[in-house]
Amino acid sequence: MRDCAARTLRRRGAAALLALCAAVGGAAARPNERRDFSPFFETGQVPEGILRSWPELSREVAGLMISEYGRPDDYSARSLIWFGNGPWKRTVVYRDPPVRRFLGRDEEVLEQVVTYAVPDERLKPLKRFSERLRVNQAAGELSIRSDSQTLNYLTLNLAHEIVVGKRSPDDAADFLDRVVRLEKAGKTSPYISGLRFSTSAGELKN
Repeated sequence: MRDCAARTLRRRGAAALLALCAAVGGAAARPNERRDFSPFFETGQVPEGILRSWPELSREVAGLMISEYGRPDDYSARSLIWFGNGPWKRTVVYRDPPVRRFLGRDEEVLEQVVTYAVPDERLKPLKRFSERLRVNQAAGELSIRSDSQTLNYLTLNLAHEIVVGKRSPDDAADFLDRVVRLEKAGKTSPYISGLRFSTSAGELKN
């Protein structure tokens, strides 16, 4: 089954990270300039030694999440985890992205989970839209992995509109492409600035 959003998810890379820099901490870095997140790794937020060997993309996404949500609730040599952070039930930054059959290694180092019940009849439309969406009906969870929080917001907002019957999978994929193009042109959209549907994730944090 084809993944309607795959082409956009694979080509995001640095552009998504630059957009996140602007949203989290002021002006985005110039194309050849990298933000320095080392203070977060050296002041008790996360042991610096854990992240020293991480690939550049994973380190930068970790820095962005620490900048926005503070110290992770749990961490290991391979991941950082936050629970009940912002609108999310769970956020995980992975050291290494998954290796997908036929696609090779992707850039999906950021997984974010919401409390969300998906009806049985909407499972196939969601999979047609993006195979990177994961539904755990037993836990009442919907999750997405990509390289940025803005893309996770966008994909989940469109997934919700598929579930409630507002969009078809193909329409959602086309809309995703349009929003990404507008973002690259310096424009914004409410679809990338937060979730446009209600969850109970905020109640999970003590």
